[in-house]
Amino acid sequence: MHSPPPLQWREIGRPDRPPVLLVHGFPIESSMWDAAAAALADAWRVILPDLRGFGASAPTQAASMAEYADDLALLLDSLGIDRPALLAGLSFGGYVVMEFLRRHPGRFGAVGLIDTREVPDTPEGAAGRRQAADRLDRGEPVSIVADPMLPLMVSPDASPAFREHWRAVMCRQSPVGVAAALRAMADRPDSTETLRSCRARALLVVGARDAITPVEVHQRMAALMPRSELHVIPRAGHMAPTEDPRSFASIVREFLGPGTERG
Repeated sequence: MHSPPPLQWREIGRPDRPPVLLVHGFPIESSMWDAAAAALADAWRVILPDLRGFGASAPTQAASMAEYADDLALLLDSLGIDRPALLAGLSFGGYVVMEFLRRHPGRFGAVGLIDTREVPDTPEGAAGRRQAADRLDRGEPVSIVADPMLPLMVSPDASPAFREHWRAVMCRQSPVGVAAALRAMADRPDSTETLRSCRARALLVVGARDAITPVEVHQRMAALMPRSELHVIPRAGHMAPTEDPRSFASIVREFLGPGTERG
């Protein structure tokens, strides 16, 4: 195991209210949640970590899904949080959340899986990730990852300004951190049985125009989880909570009613 770097995080909202922890996607950072978090801040304590190697958190040369998940557990420990009302992740963040379910069962009130998938990469997909990581190791820029990904991450209706902003966010991430995450995703396990055995309430959210993890993937995951509900955000793509933060926040508010807030 590699020693975890200090995990940087932000929080907004009410410290006296139940916590909601939101885990960002790849290759971006916690700022993807800012608008949605602001819409939840009146009722919850919203915690926004930067995973190691992204945003303000330092990278390590190598990382694993287990380490990303354990970093979150250590963050919760440092904040004195035993059981957040909702632990949710988008895409890569969803992979981390599913690893958290395996490693830290019972440490969440409810789980959120947003624009993600439960199955591992195909052999071809894993090989492609490793090849991209090798190119980053050789000094190529993060744009080799960002440029092919961006058209798949946002809906066709996204504005040029939105696209350019998120391309810039992707390209400013640490090449070391991005390479480590690529290899961790290539090595991630199948989470099908993890979801099947999860007895917590589960919120699944997907953009109707998600080209990476489409609606049918989330229908499959919802069918695995006995206490799940699925919401589709119209016109949004793979970054649904960032493209339509109001709809995402409304879904979370409805899901986290007064009873569920207490886990």
